[in-house]
Amino acid sequence: MPNEKSQPSKPEPNASASPAKKPARDRVRLVGMQFYGYHGATPQERQIGQRFEVDVEMAVDAEQIVDGDLSTTVDYRIIYEICRRCCAELQYRLIETMAREIAHEILRAHDLPGVRVTVRKPCVPLGGVISVGAEATVERGEI
Repeated sequence: MPNEKSQPSKPEPNASASPAKKPARDRVRLVGMQFYGYHGATPQERQIGQRFEVDVEMAVDAEQIVDGDLSTTVDYRIIYEICRRCCAELQYRLIETMAREIAHEILRAHDLPGVRVTVRKPCVPLGGVISVGAEATVERGEI
């Protein structure tokens, strides 16, 4: 039988090294929030106003959440208030800008890895029934 050389063994992983943080796969969503605002590219939209719908999806680490402790998760009241303020009190020409600003405000208020915001105009005055939307996805570090 030929003489087999043994393969060098692989070094064992360093047990003291901290494991890489895995990306959050859990999501918290606020869907279908509705606000009246004065946004749009045309003067008529900004003068008359219209209804806007907002959805927010946030990446969270559910394993870190303690039941009953709002400091360990997303407080829906704060998210809702950010969306309400951006839609009802501020004014944007483009819903793309509004969606991105809402996302940035949410990341400033909560320590989240990322957020996705969708803003829709459900009754765009284009001569027919149409809903237009814009989505902004912002990761931590982009603000």
